[in-house]
Amino acid sequence: MKYLMRDYIYGWHWENFKASYEHGNSAIFNFLAVQLIFVAQIIKTAGWAQLVIASGYFISLAICCLSIFTHPAELRTMYYVCPLTTNEREKLVRNSYIFRVAVHMLILTIGNIFMMMAVRFSASVFIYITINAFIISTLLPYGKKDGLLSYVMALIIICTITDCWQFDILMSSFTPIIEERFLYSIMVLIEFPVCIGYARQVKRKLKSAAVYEEVVL
Repeated sequence: MKYLMRDYIYGWHWENFKASYEHGNSAIFNFLAVQLIFVAQIIKTAGWAQLVIASGYFISLAICCLSIFTHPAELRTMYYVCPLTTNEREKLVRNSYIFRVAVHMLILTIGNIFMMMAVRFSASVFIYITINAFIISTLLPYGKKDGLLSYVMALIIICTITDCWQFDILMSSFTPIIEERFLYSIMVLIEFPVCIGYARQVKRKLKSAAVYEEVVL
């Protein structure tokens, strides 16, 4: 656990962010911008006091997005030159990824709680945006020719649209059952199948990240 935390903290530096952005990882910022617009809508419906609380949601989302940018699947160079077997390195890559997902999920869940505090609590909305938060938590930086690209873009678009729709429902005085059922059907019929394809790409990405030659290429 100690080395996972150390490597995660080490990943927060400008070089990682710059390299990720140069590889075309701008979609996550578009997601962040759209979410900011919807947080700003709270000013009109709930006032400045609630906006201050809701800003906790946006701050947590921003931290998570920046974390995704700055933490690629690949390990630090030292792990590729030290005497580790491929299996040991694969385990290290996998544990590092799981640790980041857990951190992202914790941050986003705290943000979701802030959003509920700012407006009102709805169990169906909270469950939905928490599932979307988990999906966002699993995202990895992608390359322009990476197999992850289409899946990450699709998931960001779906999560952006459905989250904003859920926030619109949250700002109303009640939760319309028909709209909720429609959104959950989108999740089951569209979002989950995309997640299955994305999971396969992530598995391939993590496996290749354990091989030094593939990382260099």
